[in-house]
Amino acid sequence: MNVFDYTAISDDAVRTEYKHLLRRSKSIAASVHRAYGTGKKTIETVYISGQCFNSYASETDDHYLIQLDSSIPLFSIILFGRLLSDPTVLPYLDTSGDFVSDYSLPAIADPADFSARREWKIGFNAIRSFAAGTLADICSTFVLCHEVGHVMSGHVEGLKHYEGEEGIAELTSYVAPSKTRYERRQAWEYDADAIASTLMINFIAEMVENAKTHKKMEEIFGRADHTVEHTLSIAIVALFAFFNYMRGVRHKLQLKTTHPHPLVRAYCIRDLLVSAASARWDIDMDALERLVDERFEEFITAMEKIDLFDFTIFDRESLLSR
Repeated sequence: MNVFDYTAISDDAVRTEYKHLLRRSKSIAASVHRAYGTGKKTIETVYISGQCFNSYASETDDHYLIQLDSSIPLFSIILFGRLLSDPTVLPYLDTSGDFVSDYSLPAIADPADFSARREWKIGFNAIRSFAAGTLADICSTFVLCHEVGHVMSGHVEGLKHYEGEEGIAELTSYVAPSKTRYERRQAWEYDADAIASTLMINFIAEMVENAKTHKKMEEIFGRADHTVEHTLSIAIVALFAFFNYMRGVRHKLQLKTTHPHPLVRAYCIRDLLVSAASARWDIDMDALERLVDERFEEFITAMEKIDLFDFTIFDRESLLSR
């Protein structure tokens, strides 16, 4: 295991994102450990230096280990930096004023192939920069919670028992399994997403509360009587954009994964988040569905512009087979 030292990152803002995610992982792991018994193994998280957009859940003699490739937070920041540079994404956010970011970079066009690059223009003001970082944080946190979900569901032990493997690899891990193996692993992905969605509600609740007192958070997530629904809609569609980024382009290589199709996964997570959120708030489903539709239209249009979305892979066959 090649541990990545995030403290060596020179950019203060990027380094802070890595620090916050690791701190959040410790908080989530501690909460899970308290809830499910201190006699069980703890959960530790580390960043690793790999050559693939991936994350892993495994077990050592002393603890469960979640390994996040160092590219995950950075790719998320770059993805949402590009999307929020488009004024049609979250169009209610101000686009005027001085740019705090204005540059082009050869972004990773295919997360499974670091050599595949495409020039992306990133430029936005302070509020859009803040929104991009927040959406990236949502997605990186979901990846973390998903890995915790695998641990809590016993999938690490299950994988060792059924397939003789020591850990679960995510995101861009492609296999050609038997039908039984494929169905079992896909069921495990739904399990992990269900737990991740439940854990994410605490993060959603923080954003809802912060929207009451934090000016930038209010600009992004505040929406009169529908702040909860608005926040949920942004999280759901941000996750869809993230899933589509890490997975959609792989269709070109005719590869399969045990993760559900990005659109199927996003709507499944919508239902899971609503179920978990309903324990805290009275959810206005009409408002939520309208807001989700608005956000989907914005993000899909923006992703089409940078070749991250292809309607031809969203037919019935691909939805059912991927």
